[in-house]
Amino acid sequence: MATWEDLDSEYESDKDDADEGAKIVVGLVATSTLKAETESDSEKYVDLMKQQESTLLDLKASEEGLRGFDFICKTYEDKLKFLCQKLQ
Repeated sequence: MATWEDLDSEYESDKDDADEGAKIVVGLVATSTLKAETESDSEKYVDLMKQQESTLLDLKASEEGLRGFDFICKTYEDKLKFLCQKLQ
């Protein structure tokens, strides 16, 4: 028959095992949470890089459009100067 000391010893052993299991679970949850946060940060970084690249391409397209507009303005300016000289 088991004595009180044996039962206490078994209880402490079970309690220690449960504590150890809880620590492992907490560690796994923390690890998976950290991994999810890191993946989320990586995804945010990739999204920001894509946005930056898209913005840069838009700016380059705008710059090309402005160059074309400037060329047209110069052409018409030259034509207007020529016509004004003819009128004088």
